[in-house]
Amino acid sequence: MSAIAFYIQKFLLLLLSFLPMGVLYIIADILYFSLYRVFSYRLKVVRDNIDRSFPGKTSEEKARIEKAFYRHFADMLMESVKMIHLSPDSLAKRMKLLNPEILDKYRSEGRSIVAMGAHYGNWEWTLGIVKELNYMTLGVYKPLNDRRFNDFVNHTRARFGAVMVNMREVIRVLIKLQKQKVPSFNVFIADQSPVWEEIQYWTPFLNQLTAVYLGPEKIAKQFNMLVLYGKVRKISRGMYTIELIPLEENPQSSKEFEITRKFISILEENILEAPEYWLWSHRRWKLTRKRENEERKGNFRFSENNTRI
Repeated sequence: MSAIAFYIQKFLLLLLSFLPMGVLYIIADILYFSLYRVFSYRLKVVRDNIDRSFPGKTSEEKARIEKAFYRHFADMLMESVKMIHLSPDSLAKRMKLLNPEILDKYRSEGRSIVAMGAHYGNWEWTLGIVKELNYMTLGVYKPLNDRRFNDFVNHTRARFGAVMVNMREVIRVLIKLQKQKVPSFNVFIADQSPVWEEIQYWTPFLNQLTAVYLGPEKIAKQFNMLVLYGKVRKISRGMYTIELIPLEENPQSSKEFEITRKFISILEENILEAPEYWLWSHRRWKLTRKRENEERKGNFRFSENNTRI
């Protein structure tokens, strides 16, 4: 993106962010129709993902999920724009932490935490709970290709109290905090795909063999951090809750891949409760398709237990 295009886009987003939420939802209704009915934004990807994930559902049931997803997706885009101008207190009212008391014990023990989340609900709005955590909160992110837009997004996120850390630098930052004896709450959007060359493990997820990202598990084991899952529910338009669910208290004594399997299992449960709120437009299984194509050619890189040969 050129500098001129970026600043025009930034100016328009800033203007939109000052609009009342009700007006933004009217825009979201128009956006839904445009993305779904007019431009068919990633419609083939969405349909393929839903079809493979729910082979037992009827065509009508899959179509309802598809339609509801695009409605939510349009809402989420406008909610993310509003976040540019929204105050931390206002966001906290819209993303309610159900069980903040769960952290009292771990905070008193000086335990650091790996919090595993997903592209579910409105993951950007989960920053609304930062004030209630009473922890040094790190948001671990994968950098966007455009540096200007990456900095703009992270500046918006940092307004809510999180320290944004590039995933390539997180180990260095955590070592520094450990030496300073500063416990941290480290947020990972953990349903991302790994790089093909770095895949170490596959597991069943939504009826498909899926390559999984092992970063959170490795960090939890290295620093002996408690592992939690942030379970998000959408209550109504613009209103969410998040519940912190313990996955592993003693990661260094857990078996290899056990933490990741627990995460995948609880995420799948979360999605099955209300599938329309997961990011179906994401090409989550492109590596699965690549593996299938490679194995049809006789190129096998993984053993029967789905670890690298």
